[in-house]
Amino acid sequence: MMRQVRAAAPVPIRVVGLAHYDRGMDRSIAHGSIARTAAFGCALALIFALAGCGFSNVEPPAQITKPAKADCTPAKTLPVGDSNHTIDFGGQKRRFRIHVPPDYDGTQKTPVVYAFHGLGGNANVAIAYTGWDEKADDENFIVVAPQGLGPVPHWDFVTPASEKSSDLAFVKELTNTVNSAGCIDQDRTYATGFSNGSAMTFAFACSGGFNFAAYGGVSAAIYWPQCEQNPAASIIYFHGTKDPIVPFRGGQSPIGDMDPVSLTMARWSAHDGCNVEADAKRVTDKVNKYLWRNCVSGVDLQAYVVKGGGHTWPGAQQVAVLRKLGFTTDDVNATELIWRFFAEHPKRGQ
Repeated sequence: MMRQVRAAAPVPIRVVGLAHYDRGMDRSIAHGSIARTAAFGCALALIFALAGCGFSNVEPPAQITKPAKADCTPAKTLPVGDSNHTIDFGGQKRRFRIHVPPDYDGTQKTPVVYAFHGLGGNANVAIAYTGWDEKADDENFIVVAPQGLGPVPHWDFVTPASEKSSDLAFVKELTNTVNSAGCIDQDRTYATGFSNGSAMTFAFACSGGFNFAAYGGVSAAIYWPQCEQNPAASIIYFHGTKDPIVPFRGGQSPIGDMDPVSLTMARWSAHDGCNVEADAKRVTDKVNKYLWRNCVSGVDLQAYVVKGGGHTWPGAQQVAVLRKLGFTTDDVNATELIWRFFAEHPKRGQ
């Protein structure tokens, strides 16, 4: 059962490195002046034919469109806006935040984006930083942001979902809970994340038991041998060449040893049956796009490389503490591009 709870304060961070910077980001955002408002309205014009009143050129009344047939009866209502909830899992109360757009009425199937924060991060701050709530209001989809565990909140993307108390198993249970509670389009559920959360997203793509239609990651990519036995996956990815936390060319990071981005994406292109060589396109002076063509039917693979980019989310607001993590480009917006990619993939393999 999904329980609504009051928003919890961010967990204090007591380590240096990425978690230290994320703590500063939490303070900067949470106490700053982030305000996102979305105004929604509609105007209806009613045209009436004035028959018999001497108007010879009156057009016939416009045809009235019937309301769409309800997908969910009775309606599965959810609280519009931001709310925090818990579910009992693995002997613990696992927390998550949900953002429901104003046009959600509980009768029409609605897409869902699951967004995963980075190491030491906080679900509320991560959504504010990336702007997923604002995009959800614009495009009418739901955002679910789970919260990791630990004094330094993190995602264990290594332990498989077959382990009943693992983070991957928790996400499976969470998706089932959200699917039951809301009027959800289960063909259009997606996973995205930053850093440790991005690695978690790739772990889902490597597992056959998740029903995500496509994946979007920023600043951490993985490919393991066990990925080979699972279906091809549509992925869009972003990484900066000067990332000081998860090195672009591979090496040690706070979430483990990472392979070079070029090698990881080459393995995914082979897995997805794409061309070996990617088509390269210069988007701006600082951003290149790489597109692997001729993947298996319905699957797409692409990556954006930010020249000199740091451990940041492209297009995100410029938070002072993030300067320690390197350059943030505003030439492209990762949230916009990831959502556009998701919208083009209504079902895994289509």
